[in-house]
Amino acid sequence: MGRWAQARKRGGGQQMPTSAPPFTIPPPVLDDDWEITSSGAATQAHSLDTCPAGSDGMEFQRRLDSSGPFASDTPGACTGVVTVGGICTIGLSYELRARWTLGGVPVSDWGNAGPVVCAF
Repeated sequence: MGRWAQARKRGGGQQMPTSAPPFTIPPPVLDDDWEITSSGAATQAHSLDTCPAGSDGMEFQRRLDSSGPFASDTPGACTGVVTVGGICTIGLSYELRARWTLGGVPVSDWGNAGPVVCAF
């Protein structure tokens, strides 16, 4: 018996990493569950409905144009308006995306991103 087989037999050795369990709630749908606006030089997300069972909030991210990484993790409630990413640059285009959370922990994947042009 080789040393790797012996190590596995004793409970050691290399093990395959396990993946995270799949999300059980589908991601929020733009224009059904939430929408995007821009007002006062800020990009905003508006929740349009209550949270689905198994979640108690949302998380939003923003990026400039459709390139680069998403950033500006912004928590939000299942109802109301939240400013995502702080002040935006007037005339530039941004993308926002959302996902469901429970106690601040993601319980869905990110939904499709939607565009918005920063306006005052």
